[in-house]
Amino acid sequence: MKSSDLTKAQKEELEKFGANTWFVEYLHKQYEENPDEVSEQWQNFFGKVSSGKRNNGSNDNGKKTVPPHPTNIQMPEPMREDKLQLIAGAPAKILDNMNMSLTVPVATSQRIIPVKLL
Repeated sequence: MKSSDLTKAQKEELEKFGANTWFVEYLHKQYEENPDEVSEQWQNFFGKVSSGKRNNGSNDNGKKTVPPHPTNIQMPEPMREDKLQLIAGAPAKILDNMNMSLTVPVATSQRIIPVKLL
């Protein structure tokens, strides 16, 4: 992916990665050699950024085909032979802490760190 080969929109898209642009370029090289080596998210990203050489899950009219997400998932029911017990002791305390943590506000700050530092 040479900078001179990219359109203005593609350059703007890549600039969003800042110090990690080298990593995105490395992934794009992998994508060009074998698209199955990169994750589906990167395949979708490179499908948008690339000049349309690959299909990447799009149908003929350009719309993405996404499998439907199940909206009504039933919880498993206990079998007749299952013995039901109340959770007590340390596992009960863990469950209480998990339920209490749902009320804690989520942090909204972000830090952008180059991949090399990780």
